[in-house]
Amino acid sequence: MLEKKILRWRLLVALASALLSLATGSARAAKSVPPTSNTFTVTGSMNVARYNHKTVLLSTGQVLAVTGDVNGTNTAELYNPATGKWTLTGSPAAFHEGGSVTLLANGEVLLAGGNDPLSSTTAFTTAAELYNPFTGKWSMTGSMISARRYQAAVLLLNDEVLVAGGQDSTFSSLSSAEVYSPATGTWHAAASLQHSRSNSVAELLGNGMVLVAGGLDYSNGTFISSLASAEVFNPSTAAWSLAASMPGAGGSQGSLLANGDVLVVRDAVFNPGSGVWTATGPFPNNTVGPSTATLLSTGEVLMTGLRSTYNDTPSLSTTVLYNFATNAYATAAPMNSTRYANAATLLPNGQVLVSGGYRKGVGIGLLPLSTAELYMP
Repeated sequence: MLEKKILRWRLLVALASALLSLATGSARAAKSVPPTSNTFTVTGSMNVARYNHKTVLLSTGQVLAVTGDVNGTNTAELYNPATGKWTLTGSPAAFHEGGSVTLLANGEVLLAGGNDPLSSTTAFTTAAELYNPFTGKWSMTGSMISARRYQAAVLLLNDEVLVAGGQDSTFSSLSSAEVYSPATGTWHAAASLQHSRSNSVAELLGNGMVLVAGGLDYSNGTFISSLASAEVFNPSTAAWSLAASMPGAGGSQGSLLANGDVLVVRDAVFNPGSGVWTATGPFPNNTVGPSTATLLSTGEVLMTGLRSTYNDTPSLSTTVLYNFATNAYATAAPMNSTRYANAATLLPNGQVLVSGGYRKGVGIGLLPLSTAELYMP
């Protein structure tokens, strides 16, 4: 009799345990429901607060963040989309603030130019380094011909890297251009741009040529003008030719659209086939930026990192979507944090990783951010 009671007790315990597991599993399943479209969700924070940094999706599926380290320790780190966490990786040998970051065809990352924010001089660097995602280490490669920052950099179809324009150590805009060969680790001069420009939009076109548009003209640190001019680089001749000018002076952010056209945010869309610019619809007024423009899997372009033109230009949580089918901008979901000078990278799952930047409010200084969030289209 006692044995039967013990057996019944064990069966009841087993049944209760099974029901509890089922309930727990249901609760977990409810918590793991995919986020709804057009929303931002918080993900893991970086180890270091950064702004004006660069992020790039590696062939490993992780995202490399480099430069912009507000602690002045020159760190780099990796974001793992599977875990939502950041881990520190190898640090570059030199500072490259304002330098260019380019993913090479072999999976390595080329970091070139820029300056040392801790230096007592304003000298920019010619140094270039390579990041190996499989070893997590940086190694020096050939130096550029000219020291520069804020340059345009584009990976060409022949796996070489075109670097054009930027600023020199006198804070003057450059017209010079050069090409990096990963096979030899060396740079060679290309023909100069028709116009000196820094902070320009640069995109590889479907025909293998490169469009460089807009940007800023500086002379010895004095701002001259925002540029509406555009030009095209032909890798086969290493020469530039003027393209039609934009309707206005566009921003410093652009994106290659799904149909092969190029969007210069706030201004116009360039059709490589006709060489014609088409003005876009009006961008949200009373804002500065954006800091990023990311082509989504939906074909739209997400823009993040805006500042208000009012009240000491505070940073905003506002984001904007461009729809090339309607040629119009529309306000998208707000971010969880106000941020400007942030970075954004499209992940393989279609989400966008937005990281860092700074917050700025009325009457307060810059508050650098280590936080990150994910946008679901």
